[in-house]
Amino acid sequence: MLCMMTQENNAVSINILHPGAAPIALSLARIAGIREIVEQTTGWKPNKKSTSPGILAESLVAALLCGCRPIYKVERFWQENRVADLFYKNDGICGHQLNDDAYARMLDLLASLDCRRLFENICLRMLQYHGLDIVLTHSDTTSVSVEGIYAVDENGTPGREAVESVFTINHGHSKDHRPDLKQFKIGLSVQENGLPLSGELLSGNESDQVWNPQTVEELSEMLLNNGYENVVFLSDCALISIHSLKNLAERNVQFISRFPETFNIVEELKTQAWTENDWEDIGVLAENKKNAACYKTWKSEREIEGHRFGFVVVHSSNLEARKEKTLRKAIEKQSHALKRLSDELAKKDYACEADAKREGQRLQSKAEEKGFTSELEIKQLETCVYERRGRPSKEAEAKKRVTWRAEVKIEEIKAEVYEKKKEQASTFVLVHRLKEEKSSEEILMSYKNQDKVEQGFRFMKQPQYLGPIYTKKTSRVEALGYIFLLVLLLAKYIEYRVRLGMESIGGELKIGGQKVLRPSVKTILEVLSAMLIYSLNGELRLPDNIPKDALNVIRWAGFNEQVYIYGYAEDNFHFVKPSG
Repeated sequence: MLCMMTQENNAVSINILHPGAAPIALSLARIAGIREIVEQTTGWKPNKKSTSPGILAESLVAALLCGCRPIYKVERFWQENRVADLFYKNDGICGHQLNDDAYARMLDLLASLDCRRLFENICLRMLQYHGLDIVLTHSDTTSVSVEGIYAVDENGTPGREAVESVFTINHGHSKDHRPDLKQFKIGLSVQENGLPLSGELLSGNESDQVWNPQTVEELSEMLLNNGYENVVFLSDCALISIHSLKNLAERNVQFISRFPETFNIVEELKTQAWTENDWEDIGVLAENKKNAACYKTWKSEREIEGHRFGFVVVHSSNLEARKEKTLRKAIEKQSHALKRLSDELAKKDYACEADAKREGQRLQSKAEEKGFTSELEIKQLETCVYERRGRPSKEAEAKKRVTWRAEVKIEEIKAEVYEKKKEQASTFVLVHRLKEEKSSEEILMSYKNQDKVEQGFRFMKQPQYLGPIYTKKTSRVEALGYIFLLVLLLAKYIEYRVRLGMESIGGELKIGGQKVLRPSVKTILEVLSAMLIYSLNGELRLPDNIPKDALNVIRWAGFNEQVYIYGYAEDNFHFVKPSG
């Protein structure tokens, strides 16, 4: 606080406030209808004793989006920037009412609801508000490692909550490479622009092979019920099994996925593609041509469980370079293993030549299977033996014993075998079932956009500092996970709106002297963090020197800088909203 004295000895109070991106975040939360949908789902009725769970959910999402760390300081965050007082003045809510206890009660309430359905409703509302279609969807999971013990009693056995809840925090396959820690998983589905459609909190040991097919079925039904009929679902190889392929075909679901290498048909398709050598050159798909991969494809069809599926064998130059190093290491390892067996064999004595030859040929066959050439040499050895043990007397006569040994010399791998292995390693197979025929390039481009969902995971897995009031119950962890999904939803939309606003309105953004054409949400929030306002005797005002970049970002996002003074205002994002 800065106090100034006038000549009339009257005090003038000036407070400098740092709202950052908070007004934009709360405005987007209002557009998403978080408050409205939460209140409708919970059946909450206004009363003077408690704060609306919708307001609490909306404000917590906005605070997290603005980088409030640690999150148990949300109350202080709203008190210091006074944005909550501005947005909730008609509700009679002040910053001090947005405290830990209120948020904990809200999380407990959310945990009793179908949070996945609630999240999907908010996603669909945002999608329809912005007049966006769904052509492709991408689905994947990630794991989030946590420390601590959840829902156990004093004896260390699972407590009542852990037994009854579908969601549990436990050990599983860690994508964070921390198998020593317990974890939970997040499943996420996005459309072609990376905007979320559905999300789910999963137990730490949930199988991707179970979740992926189930999610595609449920998501296709949900989208069909909301008028999205011609959607293509993309996923990694966890989607594919004999059962899921049959089920997807019978449900007439369109999909593109990578085909698992565990199927015998994969090697068959790759071999046929290289044998026919009738590749279609796709070239470079990336916008940045430097060090980008060159692709070529080969198409075919096969019948599985009575249904026809399309297959695309894809060769990648970058994949070939990476796999060649791995392949050389694998071949070297196999060579060492064979030579070790050869050394062991060379020390063994056999009573007849046939036995030695048979064992040597057995090792040769093993080397042949792996593509190595070898040479077999049978050696005859003569040794002197005595009938009695111990030191022989001078009169004792030695008898000659003849034994045979097999020596197998392991040589280099055959050139043709190496080339075949390299060809197999540098290619992968895509499987698809589509209503309309698409080119190999279109199918590959669709699959390559699978990283849209990965970008969402990277944003969600930024460090979060949690207080015990939020995480002492497994159910609160689950509810908080859905809050993080809502944070991701707002983050992806502010990124989408700003990028589209830059194209439509014009202007440029420079960070560190470098022009940024497609700013990430992290960059956008950093620019907005420079926004300051001041309070003059309790009246909020904008400074005269608002940073140009911050002003541009606010307008690209569809808002006016007056949102920092008067709260939520009309959305000016008219260039993407549907007409009428």
